[in-house]
Amino acid sequence: MLLLLIVLCCPLGNAQGFLIHENMSQTFESIRDIKGSYQHVYHLKLAAQNLQEIPKEVKEMPNLYTLLLSDNKITTLGDALTNASKLKVLDLDNNDLREIPIAVLKSCAQLEELDIRGNNIKNVPTDLGHLKYLKVLDIGDNKVASLDSALYLPYLTKFRADANQLETVPTFLRQCKNLEYLNLNQNRISDLHSISRLNRLRTLNIGDNPLASLAPVAELGDLEHLTLDWIDLDTVSQTGLERLKKLRILSIENCNLQQIPGWIAALTNLQELSLIGNNLSEIPPALYQMKRLKKLWLGKNPLPQEQVDDLRRKLKQCEVNF
Repeated sequence: MLLLLIVLCCPLGNAQGFLIHENMSQTFESIRDIKGSYQHVYHLKLAAQNLQEIPKEVKEMPNLYTLLLSDNKITTLGDALTNASKLKVLDLDNNDLREIPIAVLKSCAQLEELDIRGNNIKNVPTDLGHLKYLKVLDIGDNKVASLDSALYLPYLTKFRADANQLETVPTFLRQCKNLEYLNLNQNRISDLHSISRLNRLRTLNIGDNPLASLAPVAELGDLEHLTLDWIDLDTVSQTGLERLKKLRILSIENCNLQQIPGWIAALTNLQELSLIGNNLSEIPPALYQMKRLKKLWLGKNPLPQEQVDDLRRKLKQCEVNF
């Protein structure tokens, strides 16, 4: 009753403004659900609807802010985004794109988040830099082997390129002074020397790569979350990693460990540690000294149950999962 009274008592222009405000918080999940003008559509989610192209009605939504099109069969964007100059978030995850349609995306000059993960993309055009306000870019699970060093995305804070064919850390990242999150898991990278320049990184996943040395990671003094899964640490130099004093979360799953590396004991702020899927046959003594540890995962290790129980008794502040 109160809501109705407010609308009826307002002049027509103000009532329309009130309705627009209401629509701004609503996400439509079907074109059929939209009542009235497409002008007042701000968020549209058409995920998993077997679409082969973007519905033509999208072209009539100039105020669209979020467009979620994951898990479809889209092969091209056509001209549906021609009027999407206010679009901030575009999700094309798990479609059938073979290239990044930059000629179309140039219309989305305000785009901040682009997800094209899980397509069949081999190349990332340098012209993607026209999306100069891009903060989040996900090109994971494609077939990208390299990225041009001339690519310029100065506001990028989050970059996912996992499950591709990269052989080096993309050099364009050196210019991304605000980058805080980087996922390069499951590529073909052997040399990390250029990663040491990314001194604002907080989260790094470089698991499942044929690395020779982790020493450059030691230069990332603000790192808080590090994932090294599926790396044979016995064959990789780990010099300097004890300097990662801000590290709170560490995952070293399936790393063929028979004992934990000595540098882990020096991580005095570590709160979560995953050692799943290694070859630990006894509880490492260093674990008993990690008094700030809150969560510990030890599953899929040949550990005696009585040792695990003893650790639980002595690390009462820690949730031990086995």
